[in-house]
Formats: sequence, C-alpha cells, structure tokens
Amino acid sequence: MTKDITIGDKTIKMKSTAALSYRYKSCFHKDVYTEIKKVYDSDDPGKRLPMELIQELGYIMALAGENRSSEATEEGFFEWLDEFEPMDMMIASGDIANLYFHSRKSGSESKKKIGQ
Repeated sequence: MTKDITIGDKTIKMKSTAALSYRYKSCFHKDVYTEIKKVYDSDDPGKRLPMELIQELGYIMALAGENRSSEATEEGFFEWLDEFEPMDMMIASGDIANLYFHSRKSGSESKKKIGQ
C-alpha cells in the first residue's frame, strides 16, 4: 500500500509492504512486532506507539516509496530525521501509523479471502 504523507512542508511517498518488518529488523536490530506487542501488553490505558517507533517505520516506508529500502541504515535514519522539525513529525505520526496498520489489515483480509 502506498500513500503520500505530508511532514512539514514536504510530501513523502511512503509504501508499506510485506518486506517492511524484515527491513525494519535489518536496520534497527529489533523486531517491529515485538515492539508493538510491548505497547499492547502494557498496563497503560492510553496505549500509544512510541514516537521513536513511528519515526523508524516512517523512515523505512519512505525509502520503500522511493524503491530504495535496501539502503536503510541507522545513520540514514538520523539524516532523514534532520530534514524535519520535531513538531512536524509529531503531526504526521498518526498518518504514518495509520498507513502501517491499514496495510496490515488489508493483508489480513486478503489472506482470509484466499483461505475461503
């Protein structure tokens, strides 16, 4: 799934694919599903994804949107973040998370249809 997301004054094409979790792990050396599960297993009634996780997902999806996801590095992540103001990233965080979770939902629905 691909979507244009505005961060500050930049419109960024982001793409969420089945490879995202593997690219995430390769770049950040942690499992995205484990990170998300920590949030949902917590006792925090707000259960919000940490901004760091959303930014990391945004970085991987932005590179995928440019067909450059194989170039993902931790240093590249910091350079990418340097392009934005902190508040701009916070404002865009909902759109980034929605793209990630919507693509997961769409994939699950497709699998159910295939299995029927």
